[in-house]
Amino acid sequence: MEGVDRNGVFEEALTRLISYYLYSGGRMATQIAGFILRSKDCQRTTRFYAELGLVENQHQHGGPQHYVIGPLTDDCVAEVYTRSDRFPQDTLMLCVDSIDTALEIAGRYGIKPQTQLSKGSDMDFIYITDPDGRPVMLIQNKS
Repeated sequence: MEGVDRNGVFEEALTRLISYYLYSGGRMATQIAGFILRSKDCQRTTRFYAELGLVENQHQHGGPQHYVIGPLTDDCVAEVYTRSDRFPQDTLMLCVDSIDTALEIAGRYGIKPQTQLSKGSDMDFIYITDPDGRPVMLIQNKS
């Protein structure tokens, strides 16, 4: 993949990430965990992306059945859910070290939780918005 890392941008970013990890006591930085596409027709939207070359996988984890499309990376997913009155917009998912700390930071911007904290076997999550009103799902992994 010649030419992909022009001017060492990737190498520099990787070096910064490794340095942060080493100097933060092994704690990883907040990272984008993925996004949720809210669709009028979940199956049709998923088929569209599958025909463009992405892999689709139907699954369920505590809520309604939905699709994962990819590949992205091991730590980042794209999910397709049916749009509803409760969740009408696409959503950014952020993996954070502490939901409590993230909620404290959001509070400084006048942002309050949009849902109750949901506790799962491998992760907890809660919905907030960003300052522009976009939904954000805060995820705290338990492992």
